[in-house]
Amino acid sequence: MNKKKWTIGLSAIALAGILAVGGVLAWLTAQTATKKNTFVATAGLSGAIQEVNWDGLDYGNNPVTPQPSPLGRDMAKDMLPGMVIPKNPQVKNTSQKEPAYIAVRLDISCDGAEGQAALDAVSAFADIRFNTGEWTALGTSKDGKAVVYVYNTAVEAGSETSDVFKSVNVHNNANAADIKDFQIDAAGYLAQVQSGKTAADCIKAAFPDLV
Repeated sequence: MNKKKWTIGLSAIALAGILAVGGVLAWLTAQTATKKNTFVATAGLSGAIQEVNWDGLDYGNNPVTPQPSPLGRDMAKDMLPGMVIPKNPQVKNTSQKEPAYIAVRLDISCDGAEGQAALDAVSAFADIRFNTGEWTALGTSKDGKAVVYVYNTAVEAGSETSDVFKSVNVHNNANAADIKDFQIDAAGYLAQVQSGKTAADCIKAAFPDLV
């Protein structure tokens, strides 16, 4: 069986905070250079993202003990039919006291396609099994390069979401012609909880250019 390389990462993370000031909703966003840096808004919201089964690093970019074995990033260098490649992005609300709604943007590229089209291309040779019991798909990002998922419930300060998905499962019957190189980059977004509003409502209101 021919081997294929799979490039997948979390190279750019946007973490944002929302603050209602004097009855007017004001929002702040920032994008960090690496997945392990976090953004702290003056609103008091902050967050971090990890995928420990992929790279063996915690929210602070420190190696965990014991290390998961094998790591997803190592398996993905030579992708073969039947492989189950661990990759489990999740977000932690590192704020001091404020609960938050959380969304994850997944920028996907495969064989020249982006966003949902790329996800469809990947599905020809692998399954990405999203945790649809706790995460809801909001749709394609406005720039067409990503799909966006929102965590269904508010996350208390110091707590974390479940994994958006746990692995990429390469089809047993995939062949060299089927398997393509692809990449997934994840970005996390945090919004202040508003009474009477759903997670999707708060994320969409806070980030109108997201989805």
